[in-house]
Amino acid sequence: MSLSFCCPTCGAMLRVTAATAPLISCPGCGEPIRVPRRPHPVESRPDESPVSPAALYAAVAGVRLLRLSLLMTTAAVGFAASALAVRVANAPLVPGNIPDWLPGIIFTLSVGWAVAGWLGCWARHTGYKLCRPAAAAVQVEAWAKAAAAGTWLCGVGILAAGVLLIGMPRAMLAAGVLIGLTVGLFGVALEFAVLTVWHRLLWETAGWRAANAAGRYTLDFVFAAVAVMGCLCLGGMTAIGVAGGHERVPGELPTAVKWVFVATLVGVAGCVVWVLVRYARLLADTLRALRQPEPNRDEQVPTET
Repeated sequence: MSLSFCCPTCGAMLRVTAATAPLISCPGCGEPIRVPRRPHPVESRPDESPVSPAALYAAVAGVRLLRLSLLMTTAAVGFAASALAVRVANAPLVPGNIPDWLPGIIFTLSVGWAVAGWLGCWARHTGYKLCRPAAAAVQVEAWAKAAAAGTWLCGVGILAAGVLLIGMPRAMLAAGVLIGLTVGLFGVALEFAVLTVWHRLLWETAGWRAANAAGRYTLDFVFAAVAVMGCLCLGGMTAIGVAGGHERVPGELPTAVKWVFVATLVGVAGCVVWVLVRYARLLADTLRALRQPEPNRDEQVPTET
């Protein structure tokens, strides 16, 4: 797909492709020219945009499903955080000294985590499939397929984490849980391939400013991942230091260690919530840009005189 426009300095007719950089030099006068934004699919003829209106509307429906999956994921995180909080508050769970109500509560919260998480995976998978026609139009369909495949791997990790929330398994089951968690983490990383789809799609429909939002979210996710690892490492070292300064009583966990676990859980939950809020903002910006192009003063097509 090509785009034709005139050089604002010498008036030469130029033709560029969709993969051309946003800033080029005029072959006639040598002046730098910013390539104008391609017309939005809803305001142009079918031959003027690589994304058809039907594909665009399907992508809008897909983004709406992704926003719904975000609510389900938030609910799943709430169930998991509650289950961990209950376990930490009653740790250690010594056989024969476990409250009668505790197993039922933990099992219910773990099932809630699994159900909400799997519903979120289904909604994301369907949303990615709806975005595939638009992704194919801008030649990034493979990234949409990779993100859709990542949802099923993420579902395996959710199931493994649910088993871990109920109780640490032993022997071969423990090995299976660890493998499942590894597969789930790989699926989460694979789902971030959709950021490439958003970047290219927004570039074609709303301009480079809207496309940069996907890149900014990638940096936010990396920062949040580093912060989570820092919280876990700092919490683990603090718990070891605090526990080493107290006399160990069989069947009990020092109160200070419990507070360290709670502080670590709050820190990790805060990072997760921050990432979810930033992703919700990205989806809102993407939905708005797909439905209506953002005004961009730096990328206006020169008018004829």
